[in-house]
Amino acid sequence: MTRLVHPVLEEPIEINSGAATVLVLENAKAFRDLTFSLLDASLGLDSDVCLSREYTPLVFSKSADLISFPPNADPNSRRILNYIHQQLSDIAVSENYYIKTSNICSEINRYILEILDEFPCNLTAVEIDPLSLIKAVKAGADITDISLAERLCDYMEIVSLCSKIEIFIFISLKDYLEREELREFYKFAAYKGYKLMLVESHERDKIKGEVKTVYDCDYCRII
Repeated sequence: MTRLVHPVLEEPIEINSGAATVLVLENAKAFRDLTFSLLDASLGLDSDVCLSREYTPLVFSKSADLISFPPNADPNSRRILNYIHQQLSDIAVSENYYIKTSNICSEINRYILEILDEFPCNLTAVEIDPLSLIKAVKAGADITDISLAERLCDYMEIVSLCSKIEIFIFISLKDYLEREELREFYKFAAYKGYKLMLVESHERDKIKGEVKTVYDCDYCRII
């Protein structure tokens, strides 16, 4: 069982796989305080947020991914691309591809040397290796012509692969996704075993797949 604790909360919030934990803070100061604390924790700074699993404290920045502005969630961020490129490079030199990769790199390097020789001045170039070859073709997640919900699914899947993180906390996600999109999003997360938490500033109708906690503007817990 994963729990999140913060001074604005009367009791810990449980974050479990299989259902989306939705925390609604209609009090603007409470919403702001928790959001800023989550941002600090995600950056590895001192924070009032405490995340734990089975009552054992977790390092937030290594255990959870905070998506403070969902449209900016990028499955092709530098961190993710570095992971993708390294994994593809490892595949390229695996037993099934080693000879083919070596031949391709050698041929490219010979070709580059021939081109350099055609230039009137002496030139040099760095030899192509599997990793630089992968980077040169800009391998990355295909996010063309997909919805925000689909992009967020791709983002979570790649982040989970490269960092083993399975806890994803979204700020104001419901401002960007329709009800049907959220239902499908929850289904995907449940299928993958991810633990979702949504922090929202106002209440909306409950959607199947949610476990909701609501604090009203007077800071009274009503759900």
